[in-house]
Amino acid sequence: MKGRAFWRLLPPALLAAAVACGGDPEEPAPSSAPAPRPSTAGEACLDCHEDVVRAWRETPMARAVSWIEPGELAGLNTVEEPESGYSYHFEEKPGQPPLLVETRAAGHRLELPLAFAIGAGVLDRSYVAVHGRTLWFAPIEVISAHGARPRHAALAPGNMIVPGTRTSIPITEECLGCHTDDPPPRGWPLNLVPETWEPKGISCGACHGRVEEHARWQELDLQGADNDGDDPVLRQANLSREERMSICAACHLQGDARIVLDPDELGPPPPGGDLLEQRALYVAAEPTNDVGFVSHVERLLLSRCYLESDTLTCETCHDPHRSLEPTQSRAACVDCHPAAHADDAAMAEGDCVSCHMRTTPVFDVAGVEITDHFIRAEPGPPSVPGPIRFPESPTGDWKRVRWPGVPPPAHVDDPGLLMMAFAHRGHIEAARELVDVPPGPGAAPLPMYHHVRGSLLEGAERWQEAYDAYKRALELDPDLAASATNLGFLCGKLNRPKEGLALLDAVIEKHPLATGALRDRAVLREAMGDREGFVRDVERAHAVHPDATLAAALAKFFTALGEGDLARRWRAEARRLDPVRHP
Repeated sequence: MKGRAFWRLLPPALLAAAVACGGDPEEPAPSSAPAPRPSTAGEACLDCHEDVVRAWRETPMARAVSWIEPGELAGLNTVEEPESGYSYHFEEKPGQPPLLVETRAAGHRLELPLAFAIGAGVLDRSYVAVHGRTLWFAPIEVISAHGARPRHAALAPGNMIVPGTRTSIPITEECLGCHTDDPPPRGWPLNLVPETWEPKGISCGACHGRVEEHARWQELDLQGADNDGDDPVLRQANLSREERMSICAACHLQGDARIVLDPDELGPPPPGGDLLEQRALYVAAEPTNDVGFVSHVERLLLSRCYLESDTLTCETCHDPHRSLEPTQSRAACVDCHPAAHADDAAMAEGDCVSCHMRTTPVFDVAGVEITDHFIRAEPGPPSVPGPIRFPESPTGDWKRVRWPGVPPPAHVDDPGLLMMAFAHRGHIEAARELVDVPPGPGAAPLPMYHHVRGSLLEGAERWQEAYDAYKRALELDPDLAASATNLGFLCGKLNRPKEGLALLDAVIEKHPLATGALRDRAVLREAMGDREGFVRDVERAHAVHPDATLAAALAKFFTALGEGDLARRWRAEARRLDPVRHP
């Protein structure tokens, strides 16, 4: 794979778990973001489409995942979380990777190196912290300057919604899927640090398909050589309106829940298909006047302009190769409304967006405003900012997204997909009400449907039915490590410890850093009297992801054995990692 190694910013000493240390932060620099390094998106297309590629590289989407710029975190404020007593700030020191620093009373200080950033920083920018050998969302992010407010650090949305979350939200393919079409290879656990990977944003292939193959095809064609088949690049003009909308909706229609229907999908779905055939997307059954940060397509589908047009799509107003600003909105509007404001001199050089698409705060990110894409004659005032929440309908009162005027997908009313969506968003009781309802054609062939059903049955203490569900998941996908791990632990509850150990051994053999399997195997080994195996597995899991619960378990274990020095060492480690629960 081309590009710099993922760890090119981290010296070897920081590849292990970050430890508390002293030292004073550098003198703060002015809190302004440095100019971003140019994106490398579009290398395969640069020779023939230089102007387009260079314009694209300046867009936020091309920089949606990137390295952290030197100096971009200097001088930012410390963020306090009063409910938990923790405070967070960033530190930059010459020759070292930037750090997330967590502090608390009584001298607590935990340093975690930062690996890369998510978001271009036009509105906000999140950061990825490394803990052991796993990746996590930093509990603070950076909000861009807006009006009179300077650029500043603030709690990340997850930490605002649930104070005390700390660094506990993993970076998975779901998090990166809308920020890069070249995600790291799938590993287990899903937030495992990739060995080599170049963080980069959305490239030409996300919208145009197999561009590398297209470049090779064109090169052979120019040489007069024989080519097999047609040019593989996607021709946008050949797509239906729904297929064109699907390209943007893959990332700009977040909804309240989404279920991917292709188990092999990694990153955005390939362009050219109908997104609603590829994903089950759920939104609030009754739209409110509040909008989410990524609600553009969802809101546009409410608009009469979309419902009464056969041609309106995102690129009607947005040049997809340049800025995200609607540079051609007035020209798009006059096609359908030629007489609107025709005699209004004030509108001669104006734009329709300022009056018909309000700018408003969003409900899921603090301090950020977007353009509401629900186009109305009188859109009303901005929404009143309230407590950060996600999703729009926290009660799970949802409906499936449908394209207006076209037949819905065959799986639109699939109860199995709805069960998965409920479980994914924490509506466990609602999900359990569907575990005995036969799934439809969308959910039945999905290994993850049977895995989720197994976990719901296990939580209801329906052990044998959970066992059967996990088994079915593994029949459909023998490599589904999550199901094998859960099934291995469940075997212990069913008094089948040897079968459970065999399952967990197989997972760990294939995925040596599988923390969940290591923890579950440790429990089974202790129950079977294998004390050395218990300690070995807990220590291995802790090395992958330093965890106060694991450290406390080892402290308790060694205390019971009368090993005072080892007990004190692990008790101190638990306190270092979590001074609240292990004072």
